[in-house]
Amino acid sequence: MKKNTVLFFLAVFALTGCSPGHISARVYLYRAGQSFYKTDNKLRRIQKMPFEERKKYYGEACRLYFKAFQLDSSVFNLDEIEHALQCCESSEEHAITAALQDFYALYQSEHPVESDYGMMTGAAVSEG
Repeated sequence: MKKNTVLFFLAVFALTGCSPGHISARVYLYRAGQSFYKTDNKLRRIQKMPFEERKKYYGEACRLYFKAFQLDSSVFNLDEIEHALQCCESSEEHAITAALQDFYALYQSEHPVESDYGMMTGAAVSEG
């Protein structure tokens, strides 16, 4: 990420009253998502890298997701929790996986609509 972009986001978050922990969590979550995408899409689908060779990359993404989780778990949505779990399970990070599974269960109970229907940005749920 370019330095100017980082400074812009820091200024936006600061002006909106976000805490330093929340800002850091967002940065770690972004980095984790990029690492997950690179590993899962580029290395697995495009380059066809064997699973055993990809495990260390999943581990890097897992640890980034966990740093974000430790700083501020409110930055996660259901998809991001699922990606974090996939990374941690794939890299055999058992302790982190257990913590994220507990968080996943809690998140699902607190967000039943998202859990049932997935992310619905801008869409309305029809009851009829």
